[in-house]
Amino acid sequence: MPWTHSDASGFTKAADTPHKQRQWSLVANSILEHTQNEGAAVRGANSVIRHLTDQETAAPAPSKSNLGVGMRPHAPQKKK
Repeated sequence: MPWTHSDASGFTKAADTPHKQRQWSLVANSILEHTQNEGAAVRGANSVIRHLTDQETAAPAPSKSNLGVGMRPHAPQKKK
């Protein structure tokens, strides 16, 4: 039986937004369709949601526009 977005919170606490819950059900149903293995479908969907959550909490990568912001140019040191 296909899962709905409301089933996600019963399988993982990480699916804490409507977007993640929809994503979880799409992934789980896709894996289930291909493998006919409910355990693999749940594990795969949980993995995707955990990855999304990890990306949200990771520090943003520096972009070209904010590299060196607030830094003064390096002046060579005078030798004594």
